[in-house]
This record gives sequence, C-alpha cells and structure tokens, in this order.
Amino acid sequence: VRVEKRAVIAAGEEHTCALDARGRVACWGWNASSQASPPRGSFVHIDAGSNSTCALDRKGRAVCWGDNREGQSSPPRGSFTDIAVGSAHACALDRRGRVVCWGNNKYGRCTPPKGSFTDIDAASWHTCALNTKGEVVCWGKKAYGESAPPSGPFSRIATHDRQFCALDLTGRAVCWRREGLNLASPASGSFTDIAAGGWSTCALDSEGSVVCWGQDKAGESKPPGGSFTDIATGGSHTCARDTQGKVACWGANWRGQSAPPSSLDRSGRTSR
Repeated sequence: VRVEKRAVIAAGEEHTCALDARGRVACWGWNASSQASPPRGSFVHIDAGSNSTCALDRKGRAVCWGDNREGQSSPPRGSFTDIAVGSAHACALDRRGRVVCWGNNKYGRCTPPKGSFTDIDAASWHTCALNTKGEVVCWGKKAYGESAPPSGPFSRIATHDRQFCALDLTGRAVCWRREGLNLASPASGSFTDIAAGGWSTCALDSEGSVVCWGQDKAGESKPPGGSFTDIATGGSHTCARDTQGKVACWGANWRGQSAPPSSLDRSGRTSR
C-alpha cells in the first residue's frame, strides 16, 4: 500500500518525535508513559498524542507505543495511509479511505462515520477528517464548535482540543471554534501545511516560512526564521524540520519537548 501522508515530525502534548533519513524514530520530552521510547524499525509517517505515539511502516502497518491503558497503543492489523493520535484513542485511514479507530470510545470518538476520507486529525475528545468532497466531518465530543464546520472544499485539516483549522484549495487557512476562547483569527496568505496546538496554530507558506497565530503562553507563536518542509504543534510547543533536515523547536520546554536530539544512532536511542 502507498502511504499517502508522509509526516516526519510529530508533537504530542509534552513530547516530540521525528523520523531520520532512514525512517528511524527519535523522540524527546516527557516520557512517563514511554511515549518517547520508540521501537526499532523504519517508518514513513508519524503522529503523536497526549501520552502515546503511532507510526506507519513502509507497508502501512501501524505501530504504537506509550500509554495503553485505554488500548490506544494497540492498533488493529491492516494497511493504512494516514494515522492520527488523540489522548486515549487513535484513528487511521485504510487503503480505501475508510476510518478505523481504537482506544477509549467515550463521546463516540472511536465510532467514525461511514464513507471515504483523504485526511484525518485527532484531539483529546474528538476526531475530524476530510471526505472525498473536501468536506469536514467530525465525531466525538461536541463542545468547541466541531459540530458546525464551515463549508469546503478543503485539502488539509488540523485540530486540537479547542480549535479547528483547514486549508482550502487555494491554501488559505480557515479556522473555527467556540466563541470566547480568545484565539486569534488565522493569518492571511497561502499555505502548504498547517498544524493546530493547544493555544496556537502554525502553518508553512509557499517559501517554507513558518507563520503562527493564537495565544503565546510560552513562546509557541514566535517561530524562528528559516525555510522548513515539515511542521508539528503540540500542547504549548511547535517543532519544524528545515530544508537541511535539522529540527527547530520553540515554545514550552519544561519537559524537554523543545530540545531535539542531534542524531539517532543505530540502536534507536537518541544522542546529543
């Protein structure tokens, strides 16, 4: 199976993981549930949740590690093209675009709708996906506006606990959430990728520059200069990989989530 999405960096609530050039995983930050202790292997796509991480290997098989008290790190067999990790659940798209979820099903977050989807992202209590028409479909807890998405079509979606954003077919960012959360409107411009965090959202423009908006509790809305190819936003931090393969992080660092390692050795352990 061909893995459609090839994310090489993932930011959880207080940890971060990235793939090196060989597909090996390096993680750093909070590791109380072993969410930053990856297995050996070669992977092409990765995503991180609150206390767990999942990756897809070259055949589309899902491998997860970290907290498994709700079964969120025990993926089913199958070949998948995309994967999204929440707090106590995870969902993936199979080769037909159908959603498969596992873990805690409170609020129905593991009970996806029928249909075929092209992009998916998960938060603590809900999951959102884009169907083949580019329309936003969300399921799970409906507290912050997930039940009233704008009309599409959209090409990418990014969601976190309190906000929802998507890129339309021109690359324009559109965001929605419940009123009163004091989250800024999206920046203007055309973007190629987008990532939603706890209190801010960041996107890559056509030149690879990072643009962030929202609150700035720990510096997560103050990106560095440079040209980047991949981006991921966690609870209060963001990390991106530049065109030379180097990872830069900004925002909260109280768990070391913004202090990436310099290399990944053959044993799969990180070194600095």
